[in-house]
Amino acid sequence: MAHLLSNERYFPMKFRKLGPGMMGAEVFAPRAALPQIVSEALRVCLQYDLEPMIEIHFLSGGDGLLLCYYITDQTRQLKYTIDSFRGLLISSALIELGARPYSSGVWNHVFSENSDKEELRGLEKAKREMDPQGIMNMGKYPRLGGRLAGLPAALFSPEVLGNGLRLLNLLGPISSKVIKLISSGRAFDRADDDPLLRAADECAMCGACVGVCPAYLVTKDERVTGRGKLLTARTMSVGEGISTEHAHRTFLCMRCKACEQVCQSKLQLIPVYEELERRLARLYGKDNEEIAKFVKQVESSPAYDALVERGLVLGAPGRDLREGG
Repeated sequence: MAHLLSNERYFPMKFRKLGPGMMGAEVFAPRAALPQIVSEALRVCLQYDLEPMIEIHFLSGGDGLLLCYYITDQTRQLKYTIDSFRGLLISSALIELGARPYSSGVWNHVFSENSDKEELRGLEKAKREMDPQGIMNMGKYPRLGGRLAGLPAALFSPEVLGNGLRLLNLLGPISSKVIKLISSGRAFDRADDDPLLRAADECAMCGACVGVCPAYLVTKDERVTGRGKLLTARTMSVGEGISTEHAHRTFLCMRCKACEQVCQSKLQLIPVYEELERRLARLYGKDNEEIAKFVKQVESSPAYDALVERGLVLGAPGRDLREGG
């Protein structure tokens, strides 16, 4: 019973693999402005061709937590992305009326100027204390970073995306027609039952696998993680090539199953890795010497010992990697 309850409580994204699910906007709404904010949520949803389901949970201070949900389909990548963007448009409109974002992090970075500053300082302090090495959510919290000289972080900033959301909401019917037209396309939809693309669609991209991956703890390269490998599979599926160095990095894996244990979508990842490696080996070959050095380095790493002590290592680390199998 405890195991079943744990799965229900701590792995909420496992239903992604079943198909249609929920998407939405979540904001704190001052009690005095709540009627106006609810009316605005309904208006914006109608404008963007959504059928909302609204819940309001009243908090101890009298304000409300407003949840504005609608149906999406996470197995259709383009539709899911556009529906996620619609959620930002709804949040932006409600924040203009005095609401504030329900949470902080990557998705709500665009609304960071409207967040509770004292709460943000408390979260930053807690992260420094609990994650002094900065392993979890690198480049994502408390400040966005990333590759390409920080361009994604700049695009997701209040100054750029924040103003863009306000402009789209002001344009109203025009932006609604454009978004609806894009959403109706089938780009990036799965054309067949490719197991790699199916796993990539079902992945929540939450990053839970990153901080427990012994390969990542040693290399600090996210391409070796579960999320990184599924992104590699998606890149290849649309005809984009990767470098030989990128391909060889993907083989750096201990098969320890730590990623599977923390996966919010409860994916069976090891078979996916093996299929991806077979395809990469055909296209780019396989550097057995690099793999052997990697396994030796990980097995002598204190970070790996810590994962073993936590019970996260279930597989057969090293298996036949040293022999290049």
